[in-house]
Amino acid sequence: MPTGIYQRKPLSEGHKRKIGAANKGKKASEETRRKLSAAHKGKKPSKETLKKMSEALRGRKVSEETRRKIGTANKGTNCSEETRRKIGAAHKGKKCSEETRRKMSAAANKGEKHHSWKGGITPINEKIRNSFEYRLWRESVFKRDNYTCVWCGDNRGGNLNADHIKRFSDFPELRFAIDNGRTLCVECHRTTETYGNKKAVALEEIIMEPLDESKHYNSVEIIRELNKLNKELCLLSANAKKDGEANTSANQTQQSDATDAL
Repeated sequence: MPTGIYQRKPLSEGHKRKIGAANKGKKASEETRRKLSAAHKGKKPSKETLKKMSEALRGRKVSEETRRKIGTANKGTNCSEETRRKIGAAHKGKKCSEETRRKMSAAANKGEKHHSWKGGITPINEKIRNSFEYRLWRESVFKRDNYTCVWCGDNRGGNLNADHIKRFSDFPELRFAIDNGRTLCVECHRTTETYGNKKAVALEEIIMEPLDESKHYNSVEIIRELNKLNKELCLLSANAKKDGEANTSANQTQQSDATDAL
């Protein structure tokens, strides 16, 4: 029998396709997989090979079991700065669908899951203003009005507010009604009757009005009414402060979205 070194001819593309078609759907044994892994260990595939692999896997959906395995394998690993930059560049300009955003919002560490949880002390109005539904309402109002102030036509990024026509605190059933919203610039928003503590200022003016000396006032009734008005003033002042913080946060988000779009 002849001996020596034999050099195999490289397989043709047609031959490779035939081998691939013959092995399609077959599962390699654990031993074979270990041998393949050991044979490829330390080797880096060429750019052409990576491109072919990417095209072959495009459109395929990964099973839940495979996702869990990938998650377990990557748990605790930190991406390098270069990898993070690549991931950021790949996702730049892309917008998540509404369904994806809902899933991300539901999966976020909120409430008892959050490390800063203090037993549920956040006021309900603040929770609503920071919710995904509120952000969605705000975006819907902006899109309907083409990101333009409906009063003066201002369309500067970061200078727009989504205003409730009927007050947020007085009409809870209309908080997410798009018809109850309008796009206003900061300057126009400040002129509305419902902005900030204008109602509180009006109450202060009522309190400071001089008493009619011709009428007889019961001191107990006066104290009761003053206490009632004082509580309402405190509540309105707190709501005005929250509205200001929410608008500041919303403007920062809007500026960030505008920057990403550029």
